[in-house]
Amino acid sequence: MRIGIIATELPPAVGGMQEHAFHTASELARGNAVTVFTRTNPGIGDTPFPVRGVLGRDLAAAISHLRAFPADVWLGLSAAHAMLVHWVAAPVVLYCHGNDLLRGAMVPRGGEAGAGTPPELGESFGLVRHFVCNSRATAGILAERYGVGAARCTVVPPGVDARFFVERPDRKPGGAFELLTVGRLTAAARRKNVDGVLRALTRLPPDFPIRYRIVGDGDDRPRLERLVAELGLSEKVDFAGALPNDALPEAYARADLMVLASTVAEDDIEGFGMVYLEANAAGTPVLAAASGGALDAVRPGRTGLLLPSPDPEAIAEAILSVARGDIVFEAQACRDFAAAHRWPAVSARLERVVARAAGAP
Repeated sequence: MRIGIIATELPPAVGGMQEHAFHTASELARGNAVTVFTRTNPGIGDTPFPVRGVLGRDLAAAISHLRAFPADVWLGLSAAHAMLVHWVAAPVVLYCHGNDLLRGAMVPRGGEAGAGTPPELGESFGLVRHFVCNSRATAGILAERYGVGAARCTVVPPGVDARFFVERPDRKPGGAFELLTVGRLTAAARRKNVDGVLRALTRLPPDFPIRYRIVGDGDDRPRLERLVAELGLSEKVDFAGALPNDALPEAYARADLMVLASTVAEDDIEGFGMVYLEANAAGTPVLAAASGGALDAVRPGRTGLLLPSPDPEAIAEAILSVARGDIVFEAQACRDFAAAHRWPAVSARLERVVARAAGAP
């Protein structure tokens, strides 16, 4: 198949969306003619697929490039890419992540940038051939808000990269319990609830040996650092910053528990939560809130814990239950669950969906 992919988020920018776009295109390119259309001057290096940086301020020129490409099918990697249906003749498949459905961002249908009337998502969705959602939670939003039923939607979770399947180092008896969070430390991403974890630490016994490592960076880090000082946690909390890709698997493997107990906002949810699977790939169990895509990404009692409420008291209680051995997780069970989400298996499911939409065998 000749597949045109719209991916406005690509490496070297760092984030889950960028990783998802790169691996999706790379895997589909193994057996298909894939071309990725992205922003102008994307700045990426060598890729196993051609990249065309044509999506800039000149919208008319971008549309011209898309219309000229002889695709059998188009794959838009965000609900916001629904505008494709107004520009191209080939069938369009949309991959939805959750927040892209809640926020409803759209691009004008035609003309110069800023011209034209941005169509409602529902209007464009009626012309989309098929939808792919990263979780059942996202599929539920698609159905409830836009009336897209199960016949036009397939749940295909993101994949986990092979580099995360590493061995855990030997634990030293009597060492501190190692807690880890991986995520963006931005004001826009406060739902990741690092505040809640920090406040949970103050509810642990004063002599409880624990180290909390926070991996990530952003404009909210100074506020969190001040909060650590205010709570008297400076000797227990380490801000590691944004780690390079080759260092992140080791960070997961060193941890005894990876925690991301996200809260839910009206227009902001955890659509899936790849960090849960990345931690599991290293044999590390996870702690999450029972909401959004975490319901698909965590198997309670097997790969981690799901909290009914992500408040500090509940987080503290869960940390203690794992640290004291009241709840025990097997590293291999965590790895086995993550292995079912390796990229080759996930992309094969996505390729079948795309092929059906294109009318291919």
